[in-house]
Amino acid sequence: MNHTEDFDTRNNVDLAEDKCKEFLDAKKITWTQFGFDCRHTVSKRDFSKIDWRLRCKPDFMVFKKQPVLLECKGFRDELKLKVDDIKAYDWWTQFHPISFFLYHPSTNEYHLVSYKALKATAVKCEVDRYDDNNKAYHKIPLDVVRSLMF
Repeated sequence: MNHTEDFDTRNNVDLAEDKCKEFLDAKKITWTQFGFDCRHTVSKRDFSKIDWRLRCKPDFMVFKKQPVLLECKGFRDELKLKVDDIKAYDWWTQFHPISFFLYHPSTNEYHLVSYKALKATAVKCEVDRYDDNNKAYHKIPLDVVRSLMF
């Protein structure tokens, strides 16, 4: 699965979310689904009608000393963080801090990264655009992601 596949194929399964749930359960961290889980019920056309901030709801809310929003992303050679998504995450931070669970399936590595650190790094990285929708994203290499871990 990669960015060149269509929306339905890309969103059929979310390995990063599954790995995150395994991690949270293994660490006995209380969590709840927060973002949309509508892969099999809502079309891309209908999903695109939802307000941009809600489309980018972080996947989970975890409960430690304080609630934290947790976004899951899988990636291969580089993490691609959309410029538009950053705007939405900035909006969500007014409610709770955000962290990221980043999963690299080829090496079976996961990385927990604060949004603050990820954003500060992302905005310094190269910007590219997706071929299918021309949306801009920051290209964050794997070695840079590794350097951001908590």
